[in-house]
Amino acid sequence: MKKIDKNDLIYKLLLVILCLLLIIISKGSNVFGSDTDWIRQHIIFPDYFRDLFYSNHNLFNTFSPHIGSGINIFYLSYYGLFSPIILLSYLLPFVGMGNYIIYSSYILIIITSLLIYKFFKSNDFNIHISFILSILFILSGPFIFHFHRHLMFINYMPFLILSLIGVKRYIDKNRSLLFIVSLFLLIMTSYYYAVVSIISIGLYYLYYYLKINKSFNIKATFKFIIRIILSILLASFFLLPTYYSIKTGRISTTIDINLKLFIPTIDGVNLLYNSYSIGLTFIFILSIIFNIIFLNKNNKIVSILIAILILFPIFNYILNGFLYLNGKCFIPLIPIILILIGDMFKNINKCFNYKLFSIIALLSVIFISNSDIYILTILDVIFSLLVIYLYFKKNNNNYLYIFVLLSFAIFISNNLNDNYITKDKYNELENIKNSNISKYINKDNNLYRFNNYTNTKDLINYSYSLNDYTTTLYSSTFNKTYIDAFYNDFMNNFEFRNKFMISSKYNIFFNKLMGVKYIISNRNIYGYEKIIKKDNLILYENNNVNQIGFFKSNIMSTNEYNNLSYNNKLEAIINNIIVDDYEYKKIDNYIQKDINLNYQIKEKDNLIINDHKIISNGLGHLVLDISNNDLKNKSLIIRITLNNANKCDLNDLSININGIKNKLTCLEWKYFNNNYTFDYILSSNKDLDSLNIYFSNGTFNIKDIKYYTIDNSFFDKDNNTYLTNIKNNLKNGKLEGNINCLDDGYFVFSFPYDKGYKIYVDDKLIDYELVDKAFIGFKLSKGKHNIKLEYKAIYFDLGLNISIITMLSLIVLVIYENKKKTK
Repeated sequence: MKKIDKNDLIYKLLLVILCLLLIIISKGSNVFGSDTDWIRQHIIFPDYFRDLFYSNHNLFNTFSPHIGSGINIFYLSYYGLFSPIILLSYLLPFVGMGNYIIYSSYILIIITSLLIYKFFKSNDFNIHISFILSILFILSGPFIFHFHRHLMFINYMPFLILSLIGVKRYIDKNRSLLFIVSLFLLIMTSYYYAVVSIISIGLYYLYYYLKINKSFNIKATFKFIIRIILSILLASFFLLPTYYSIKTGRISTTIDINLKLFIPTIDGVNLLYNSYSIGLTFIFILSIIFNIIFLNKNNKIVSILIAILILFPIFNYILNGFLYLNGKCFIPLIPIILILIGDMFKNINKCFNYKLFSIIALLSVIFISNSDIYILTILDVIFSLLVIYLYFKKNNNNYLYIFVLLSFAIFISNNLNDNYITKDKYNELENIKNSNISKYINKDNNLYRFNNYTNTKDLINYSYSLNDYTTTLYSSTFNKTYIDAFYNDFMNNFEFRNKFMISSKYNIFFNKLMGVKYIISNRNIYGYEKIIKKDNLILYENNNVNQIGFFKSNIMSTNEYNNLSYNNKLEAIINNIIVDDYEYKKIDNYIQKDINLNYQIKEKDNLIINDHKIISNGLGHLVLDISNNDLKNKSLIIRITLNNANKCDLNDLSININGIKNKLTCLEWKYFNNNYTFDYILSSNKDLDSLNIYFSNGTFNIKDIKYYTIDNSFFDKDNNTYLTNIKNNLKNGKLEGNINCLDDGYFVFSFPYDKGYKIYVDDKLIDYELVDKAFIGFKLSKGKHNIKLEYKAIYFDLGLNISIITMLSLIVLVIYENKKKTK
């Protein structure tokens, strides 16, 4: 017994050492974080949640006024809003969120590896097989990879394993507290993966219950399902408002539900090797076959159910939220699949027909749908069959370690190919964030916004302080009304591949309407004056922009607005409030002019221009002299319409004009942006005399080019009335102020339109409506008024009440189980 305990301790120590070595190998000299969403979302959002908590000591904030122009905070719940891992950081405000995320990831990797080892041992595997299965888990494609890439893909895993241990405890001892609490914490950590995690838990329940009891019992299963429901209901305060945000704030992709989704196929990319998949080697497929053919009823049933899930693409599509086909949805199945692999290792010498098994395994390769990994899979199958044969003949556990070699090779391929953030870049971003240049803003009670142009991609979700309000947002859920108006009505350019990245724009129309008074930039911007330069950052100010709340008596009907040309819409939305319920009134006094732009080509590199067809070989460059046009004190608006998009074996198409970039993604890209129209609003403190244009590699079939100008004096005018005596408590979702209206009209808060607001005028609750295509507004009569705004996320109060009732029910259940156990 002492020897077994000693070996057990050694194995645990080896797992810890292995995890640390793999972390060091994968990151090298870089930061343990990817130069993608990790830096833009997984650090910044938790940092914001913590700052918001310390600003008002309210754990249940439901409004985010500082990001995305002011949104329901549950649009951001995917990023750990109530994750116990993130909540723990609230106790450590002196630790930078970046460092907290990195070191907590190290700890989670180690804890998870020890928990999975404990889980395998509890399922009657000896410590040698448990150790091998644990290594295969650690080396699986998604495990360590997503701790430095997409945290929510994997950081729920310790709670999933605890839930599985809780299932066994419930079946063995009729104690359900560990299971219910662990599943609750899993849901709070990653609601997206909670769905497949519950499927994984259900599969394990079937596996273990049938293993112990030999036959299925409906009553016992119903009791178990009740405990799953309790875990879900316990999280109602989080799930219900999150459900609302998903329902109203997610755009579906364009995959059609067709017959192909119902045809079984072994999609190797979505199952094997890949970090966005189950990420095991072909031993996973072999174990499914082995369990179905040779093992007991519990193994057969669970294996068949897993086979159905992975063979029919329709389940992949459903479990990815009807968005796309991606193997990442199957990641929570890994512990159950490894149980099946362990049972195969355990039983090979008892019931095994090597010839039959080999024929079926080799035939299964024929059905692999993706040719990119076909040769690798064939080699993997031959390799796996050889190892199994040696293990079958010699009955020596050491042969199983050979499977680790291929898994290690896959681990190296996945993790070393990630685009890690360098220490220099990480420190540079931290210095920009910590410079807090916003403290030089002349603070007053008026409400304006603040944008950062120094790094529009990496700092897209960052606000310097809780007194700074930005228009930018990059999140998987968002206000659809706002993002639609952002691109279609305000003509903002598609700068990045992902159309959900609402970044800072050099768009004077948009900035004026949204009240972007302050900008950090490293270049001059029309309409903005330099306030201060600090740490290579320059803070600019523009006093001719709207406040966040404003009153206007000029009203235009939505019908008239919709009938305008796209360029006149920009002018109309600045001069008027656009409302649905308003009598049509024709307005013709637009100052924008349609022009034929005169130009001369000054430079041309790597370009072939043939009428409306432009071929760029590499990075094409074109400089146009436009000094012969009357552009003095004017802004130039350009719209380029393309006829074509590239296939993804080529690349995206993009055109950059004077620093403003538009991109049309390749056709097969799962987030295809459909951006065939490239808009450019060019304003400058100097007269425009040239266009500096860069083309990405590819062929541009240009359907149309239009040019418009507008006098810059237009942006200096202001016919709004603003709030006075403002009481700003937006961090708690509240705002109050007074106003004196000289005529009847509409008041607008430029917060994206959503349900959940309450508007009080002179202490009377009134209705509000969608105005200016994106915002909340309401009628206001002539005279003096007091206006109050409050926000509470839809379904939050209902969810909180359900959670409280469920918690009381859980206490009663635990007491009941303890008394029953005592008797």
